[in-house]
This record gives sequence, structure tokens and C-alpha cells, in this order.
Amino acid sequence: MSATNEFIKEYLYKRKSITPKEYVLPANYDYVKSLEFYEDDQLIIDGLKKRVETRKGSNLY
Repeated sequence: MSATNEFIKEYLYKRKSITPKEYVLPANYDYVKSLEFYEDDQLIIDGLKKRVETRKGSNLY
């Protein structure tokens, strides 16, 4: 697992002769109950207000 961009990895390998280590972690998202995508900012704001009023948790990224 790495946050290193592919262009940086390529630069390190080709220009600096450094081979970055690659890590792979298994992904398990069974704990995610629902996933929603929004395009309208006001819809997001209204939805969050409703969740606050009903005391339901929410993560926003």
C-alpha cells in the first residue's frame, strides 16, 4: 500500500535506480452499510442536517 504516485515511482526507478517497495493489503468493506454519491451540494447539506436531527452518524469525504 502506497500513496506514492506512479510518476514518482517511475522517476525513482529510471533516474535514481531506486525500486520502491510495493505493499498489497487485503480490502474488506463488509462494515460499510451503505454508500451514496451526490452531485448537488445543497442535497448533501440537507441530508447532513437530517442526520444530525435524527442523531444518525455519517462520514463525509
